[in-house]
Amino acid sequence: MRTKHYHGFYLLLFIFAVSLNSCAKKDDDPDSTADDPINFTVEDYTTSITENPENGFLIGSVLENPSGFSVNLIDETPEGALSLNSETGELTVLNRLDCDYEEFTEITASFSISSGLFSGVALITINILDEDDSFMGDVILKTQEEIDTFGENHYRHITGDLIIGSRNADYNKSVVDLRPLDDIQTVGDKMRIRQNLALQNIEGFNNLKAVGNNFSIFRNESLTNIPEFNALKTVGTYFGIGNNKELQYIDGFNNFISDDQLTFYIGGNNTLIEINGFDKITSVKTLSIQFNQLLLYINGLNSLTNIDVRLELITNASLIGIDGLNNISSANNLMIFNNVQLTNFDVLREIGPTVSGVSIESSDSLTSLIGLSGITSVDQYSLEILRNSSLTSLSGLDNLASINTYLYVKDNNALTDLCALQTLLVNDGLGGVLSIIDNAYNPTEQDIINGDCSS
Repeated sequence: MRTKHYHGFYLLLFIFAVSLNSCAKKDDDPDSTADDPINFTVEDYTTSITENPENGFLIGSVLENPSGFSVNLIDETPEGALSLNSETGELTVLNRLDCDYEEFTEITASFSISSGLFSGVALITINILDEDDSFMGDVILKTQEEIDTFGENHYRHITGDLIIGSRNADYNKSVVDLRPLDDIQTVGDKMRIRQNLALQNIEGFNNLKAVGNNFSIFRNESLTNIPEFNALKTVGTYFGIGNNKELQYIDGFNNFISDDQLTFYIGGNNTLIEINGFDKITSVKTLSIQFNQLLLYINGLNSLTNIDVRLELITNASLIGIDGLNNISSANNLMIFNNVQLTNFDVLREIGPTVSGVSIESSDSLTSLIGLSGITSVDQYSLEILRNSSLTSLSGLDNLASINTYLYVKDNNALTDLCALQTLLVNDGLGGVLSIIDNAYNPTEQDIINGDCSS
């Protein structure tokens, strides 16, 4: 077992040689006056601390005698690592994550010091010393006792997998508290929290910054909220939260960023109401939000601009608002299925000009396709508008100039206006079959070209 140690010591960061000439007698120095400035020699200081101190750890005092002086932080790298009390001169750790040797081997800063007669600047260099805080290999924790025991080692880095819970079909009933794992900052490969029947809250990962490959939280049947991952910045290839039957809110990933290699999945959470956070994600490979029966709003993800492969909104029976997706301008494939309360997806209208395929299906309340108005070309797969019982018009497809394969418009019981297809068909932009059947009005291709496109 390894025990975490903290070394408390005070550092004299500025050394002052003070000569108080103003107190000399005029008979001794006829040129001196009471208003002569105090003369200082300010020396830069270099010191070392062991990595991963606690927030608030006292590094030292920059003033041997702070009376009459004011000291202020000017800048530092990394920003936000230190705190300086301007009156007492005490220098403390503000953000312990910036004192991790694997991230930063030193902290540099500059400070101003002033009194009524003097001001100046000095430099500080704090070297971060490495400590043995890595577990080599995979970690599998199936019980609360195993979690408690592993936590006593205060490991900050796991080079392989971190699996919490069962790896097979049986559900674990003993895991209720993940706080002993609060020191963990990086997981080299996969991190999975799954099949923990009694786990209600995920507390204990405030310091987790990176997962190398796969991050997933699945089948924790008592879990109600996920608020504790605001330090997490990167996940390699897959991020998933699924099949947590009591989960209502997701709002704990406010610093998470990604790239176009990440598949982002939230699905099968039957009581999930809102998706918040994720405000720094700008690009993903696939965004899939599906089978969340009580999900009303997607409010997070509002910095997302690019989806490299596919956007999937599938079978979210209560979904009425997707305003968090309003900045997406590029998505290769759109699949919007069976969101029976969704009346429109207009916020997606910046997507385009080219996509590989579009499928809009079985959304009974859908009345608008304006969300497709930025698309001019479907260059690989088909465009399908199927079984949307409230849709009366194809307005939103007016800018379509080409479809490489098929166009299906089927089983839209209220659809009477197909005039938005005129430009596409008049200019011979359809490369495959046109199928318009079982709608309220079913004109032929020639009918639409001739202008007989609505009833």
